[in-house]
Amino acid sequence: MERDDEAYIHYQECITSLNSAWQTLGKLEELSVHPVLRSASYHMALIDYAKPFTKSYGKDGRTHQLRVPSLLSDEEKTQV
Repeated sequence: MERDDEAYIHYQECITSLNSAWQTLGKLEELSVHPVLRSASYHMALIDYAKPFTKSYGKDGRTHQLRVPSLLSDEEKTQV
């Protein structure tokens, strides 16, 4: 498998994980769920959301990781 193939597969898995988290949280808003199931579902969504941002090791030690988006400017970060 070439590096481009690994990067593409990683990117697809990132999309899958982020969509899963989004769908789970959307369903939690829609449905009335027992608190234990709500907590478990929320934790699963949090894990799915975090997966793309953790380092993934490919063949020959290559790494893939989704960059964390910068939502704040440097000026806004210093004001917090």
